[in-house]
Amino acid sequence: MSDEMMQTVTFWIYSGIVIIAFVGLLEIIWSERQKQSLRATQRRGTAPGRGGTVLYHSGFDQADGTPVPGSSRAWTVPKDPQQYAKGFVPGNRNRND
Repeated sequence: MSDEMMQTVTFWIYSGIVIIAFVGLLEIIWSERQKQSLRATQRRGTAPGRGGTVLYHSGFDQADGTPVPGSSRAWTVPKDPQQYAKGFVPGNRNRND
């Protein structure tokens, strides 16, 4: 193979690598923009309001899946943000402390 032909082959190989890298970079940018636009439109959690959401714990042992007597529980998580925040304040604290 001549020296000139070797340079042409090398040029096309490097050109292909650069084009593939550029297309990959564009794909990454496009997918990140898609994720950001989805995050902006999708709200997580529960909308504020009255009442609450009930969470249940089944009471199963995580090691072997057998029921554990007396360990089932239910929690009510309030939908009102102010009521929810009050759940994190210790009961013996005053509002002004």
